[in-house]
Amino acid sequence: MSVLGEQTALPVAPPSAVQISPSVAVLDGPDGGMVLVNGFAAYCWDRGDDVFRRLAAVGASRLPDVTDVAVAAAFSTSRCRCGGGGARPRRTGRRP
Repeated sequence: MSVLGEQTALPVAPPSAVQISPSVAVLDGPDGGMVLVNGFAAYCWDRGDDVFRRLAAVGASRLPDVTDVAVAAAFSTSRCRCGGGGARPRRTGRRP
């Protein structure tokens, strides 16, 4: 009986996609984009749809082998506050 070892991920993303980890890639174009996980579309957004684009960034940053710096670079932003409160607006004023 043989034992299976670890295998590297096959490159299944299109060549124009930005690879942010061995299994996650971001494909961004003029009509929208998508986050590919193991070659499958996990998050998609249309042109001008900033809400779903941000959701895709937060979802990609929560994957186990992806860093916030790689997500920020792939989504062409200078910083990424995806981990803590990136998905929710910051509350201001008095809190009860």
